[in-house]
Amino acid sequence: MVQSTDNYSNLTGRIVSRSPHPRLAGYDKLIVMVQATGPVDTRPDLLASTIGASVELTVPRALLGDQAQSGAVIRTRARRTPEGAIADREPEPGTFEITRA
Repeated sequence: MVQSTDNYSNLTGRIVSRSPHPRLAGYDKLIVMVQATGPVDTRPDLLASTIGASVELTVPRALLGDQAQSGAVIRTRARRTPEGAIADREPEPGTFEITRA
């Protein structure tokens, strides 16, 4: 099993697509065009290299609601793992938002 470096990023991006995660019940897989990232506390921002590119972002379905559709903007804290980026399961207040463009 491959482990990743402890990392944490503030990620903002436009949702390109949404589908149920193929392996994780209760999660959806978003394809997100990354617009910006930033560090959280002292941990490295391993998603900084994805600005301007699309990434797969795994997000708990319960957080997404109906607004998380193509064209919406997501702002969340996430970490990079060997399987891709994953959003916080229980985000702190003010760290998760989806807005329609």
